[in-house]
Amino acid sequence: MKMVFKSYLFLILLFFNIKIYACSLNPQFNYAALSGPVTQLLYEIGLLKDNKLKIISQFSGIDAHLTNAEVVVGGINISPEFLKRFDDLVIFFDEAAELQKIFSKFQSQNSLKVKKIIKIITKDRDPFTEVRENIKELTPYLTSCEKELKKIDELLKTTEKVLIDQKVALKIKQLFFLGEIDFKYGKLPPLLMLNDGPIRYLLQKKLIESYDSPLSYPSWSTKKLRELEVNPVIYIGLNGSKLNASDNPRTFVINKLSLKAKHLFNIYNSGLLVPGISQVYFLQEWNRLASTLPKF
Repeated sequence: MKMVFKSYLFLILLFFNIKIYACSLNPQFNYAALSGPVTQLLYEIGLLKDNKLKIISQFSGIDAHLTNAEVVVGGINISPEFLKRFDDLVIFFDEAAELQKIFSKFQSQNSLKVKKIIKIITKDRDPFTEVRENIKELTPYLTSCEKELKKIDELLKTTEKVLIDQKVALKIKQLFFLGEIDFKYGKLPPLLMLNDGPIRYLLQKKLIESYDSPLSYPSWSTKKLRELEVNPVIYIGLNGSKLNASDNPRTFVINKLSLKAKHLFNIYNSGLLVPGISQVYFLQEWNRLASTLPKF
């Protein structure tokens, strides 16, 4: 009987020990994740349903059913009255001059108990740098998350190593369009993604050749595209929405159309255009896709 009692006691203590030391947000504060990169990182860590996370943005690539937080349209539409509902609020937001003014004004109002406002910088960063910087900003507000952060660090190192070690020898140029390519009529989105996010990384590491422009999101020239199409070329449309209702934030769907002089692809993922961890997963998908293409 004593042995049975001790066993039950051990299990109870183990249960509470796991609860106490589980990864969580620091319970001293409430949190508003109005930053896409931070929200995606919270999803990766497993904290979207933490009861201290009160607000996330609709533009984070995260569906409402994945979190207990309120999903708002965006930081610019948040009123002081809304924020008054939360004490000791820590706000993460993506860099934007207008948002900076709004949140600084909120913080100066004595009626609001905003503890800290943290600006997340995304400009001129590749996905790996973005994640590491996001972790630095988030870590002071995490409790017992060492295991989860170590797993993310290993993911970053492994992905970078695979990309560099397996340099896919594609002589064919790859152009990444901001939006969906119309397969039926061959219509291309007006802007390219070039010197930003995952494409910036691929170009810096010389893993691809692409459209020639110093801009991050240049519009393309019909003349230049025709010159490129003298040789085989790959056009990839990047769509920041999920294709199927059941897709999760790490589901990538790829559609393909092969023509004589070019291959057309559309890639769908709800976090595809959100800087940071979701774009690290995109690079994994790109590497798998590139390794299946013929070496022209």
